Parts: sequence; C-alpha cells; structure tokens
Amino acid sequence: MTGYERIMNTIEGKPVDHTPVWPFVMTFAAKYGGVPYGAFASDHREMAKALIKTAEDFDLDGITVDSDAYREATACGAQIVYPYDDLPYLNANAITEKEKFFFQQPVIENCPRLIDKIEGVRRVKEYFKEDKAVAGWIEAPLQCAGTLYPMDEFMTDIYEDPHFIEELVNFTTELGTAFAVEQVKAGADIIGIGDAMASLVSPAVYEEYFLPATKKLVQEIRKKVKVKLKYHICGQSTHLLKYSEEIGFDIVNIDYLVDMDTAVGMVHGKTTIKGNINPVTLLTQTPEKISEICRGLLTQAANQKFILSPGCEVAKNTPVENMRALVQSTRI
Repeated sequence: MTGYERIMNTIEGKPVDHTPVWPFVMTFAAKYGGVPYGAFASDHREMAKALIKTAEDFDLDGITVDSDAYREATACGAQIVYPYDDLPYLNANAITEKEKFFFQQPVIENCPRLIDKIEGVRRVKEYFKEDKAVAGWIEAPLQCAGTLYPMDEFMTDIYEDPHFIEELVNFTTELGTAFAVEQVKAGADIIGIGDAMASLVSPAVYEEYFLPATKKLVQEIRKKVKVKLKYHICGQSTHLLKYSEEIGFDIVNIDYLVDMDTAVGMVHGKTTIKGNINPVTLLTQTPEKISEICRGLLTQAANQKFILSPGCEVAKNTPVENMRALVQSTRI
C-alpha cells in the first residue's frame, strides 16, 4: 500500500496496513535537505528538493508543501525579509492605513510568492505521483486576516471596528479559495488550512466572525475542485473541535495541548484526527521514549480514523533517529 493510499483510505474509513505517518516538516526538511531556509521559503525548486528528500528518506506517507504564513500577505502588499537560514519575517504590513486598503483581489499569476508555492506543489506531486499524498496550504480567513496588519490592531478591531473585520474576512475567504483551487490544479491531493490564531479568540467571537467564513471557504473550494481538506490549529483548540464536522473538514490536526481521548470523543469517528505528539518531546526525548509515546497514541486512537504526527511543525534540530522512531512506531 502506498502512502497516498494509506492516507486516503484512512480518511474514507477503509482498511490500511498500518497507521499513516505524516509529520509537518519545514525547517527540519530544509536542514535535512541541505537547503538554507531563506532559499527554502523563496525558491520552490529548493523547497521541493528538500521536501522530496525528507519524504523519501524517512518513508513518510504524506508531505506538505509550505514554508511560512505570509504568502497571501505578500500578495496583498506585505514586504517580507528572507534571512539566509532562518524564517521569513514581516518588514512591512499589507495594511498600514485601513482607509487606504481597497480590498482588490490580487491576480494570482501576478503574485510571485503564490506562483512559487503552486509550482512547488506541482514539482513535488509530479515526482511522487500516487506514491505519497501531497498537500498544499492556505491560511484560513481568520489567520490570513491577522497577517495583513499588526496583531494588536487586528484583535482590537474585532471589537472596535467589526465592519472592517467582516470586510477583511470576506476578502481573505475569497483569496484563500482562489489560492487553494490553483494548488489543487497543480496536483495537491489535500489542502491544509492553517488557523493558528483561532485558538486566541473566544468561542463567541469565533462563532460570530470566523466560523461562517471558514464554512464558506470550505464550501467554495469544494464547489470548484475535488480535494481533501485539513484544518490545522496550533495550541489549545479543544473548543473548536465541535465545529469540524459542521465545517466539513476531512482531517483536523490537533496540537499536544488537546487531550487525545477528548478529541476522539468530540469528533465521533467522523473526522480523521491527525496528531498530537509534542514537537518538543520529539526534539528532546530518546527514540525509545518516542516509540513509547507513539504506541500510546495509537492505542488511544484505535477506534478512530487517525494519522500519526506531531501536533505542529517538527523542530529544525530534531534528531534524525527520533524521526525514524516516529515512523517506525506504526510498523512494529
């Protein structure tokens, strides 16, 4: 059974030979593949080279083509700095004065960083074909909106300027839909939808502003293309799991702060759970301890559609032997 078959069968509730393993590797892949992170984040050829080597050498079932949370922000006018071997960071926000932001959708083919991601997906998928599941990535409406202007102003405006937030979220929903569709056309089997900021807002605020937008995003993507969708929320997201079926996600990625037994009880076996090893544990513990933790998770999720992975990104300096222990734990 191929990694692609293993992940798709799991999502569809069909038998698999063993639990699929699909860690989120960006900085780890760049280091392992010998690519400075500045190049990984700015050149799809370098990113694809590192991701392909990592997925092959560790026999991962799936691989995500992603580097940072600022691709959509850059398309809207944000200025990004690429350190030689570190994460990109914002040098200037896309929104500096709200009254001068006109909500004009960027044309994807005129946006170098969006095209770069799309071509990265294409290159990785053309290499693996049906051997491994290949995922593209977009930022969720809330997450994308929060990258367009300073975080403190964004959080304040949720209460002080809700009309602007509503306009902005409608804008990011449309942008995310278009970006997802182009990645699927390039070959993505799955689209990851990052929503790290969702754990920072209250359930009431999420329900009022961001739940409708996220549902619309999923609906619009599904109207246009056939693809599996994964929701990725960093941090404590237990209160958001109840929405996974309502929104229509195929996979929900839970972080280590979410109790696995609670998560299994909340998704009722309908949505595939992906997670939820602490990335710090994967970085610092012995391979034997990693294997023990993984086997415990496999037991907890025995009656649940489940993909084994850390709760968030694998740290850059995670020992190679710990990554191997992660993968091999499902095959004992």
